[in-house]
Amino acid sequence: MRNLLFLICLIFIFSCANVNSDKIVGNWIEIKSGNPAIRQGVSFEKSGKAISINNKTIIYENWKRKGDKIIIEGKNYNSGKAVGFSDTLDIVNLTHDSLILEGKGGYHIKYFKVAEVKDSHSKMNYQPIMQNEE
Repeated sequence: MRNLLFLICLIFIFSCANVNSDKIVGNWIEIKSGNPAIRQGVSFEKSGKAISINNKTIIYENWKRKGDKIIIEGKNYNSGKAVGFSDTLDIVNLTHDSLILEGKGGYHIKYFKVAEVKDSHSKMNYQPIMQNEE
């Protein structure tokens, strides 16, 4: 009986982890405070692939979640050369339409989930995800 209860608890824990990771899947846009017309972000695919949105100098490639952290990998082209990176960020808050990440040094990035991005490098017409209130 103990083994069965332990097995049920393990299944519950792993299924909860997948539900939280599934919340991250989708298109996330950051509105820049200095210029709200600039909207950049990232698309997290269920497969672990990450795609940059409206950013030609930082190209996201992969992501994975480990507990309350997200690890994002890609290449930075700011210097004209491709420099690989791997950022580990704390997930401060995650809801159906909001994602707040905290990086080293305490900086925060606030993302809003959007429904669709057709061209990940140039589309600027986003539709925010709205929760149905019934």
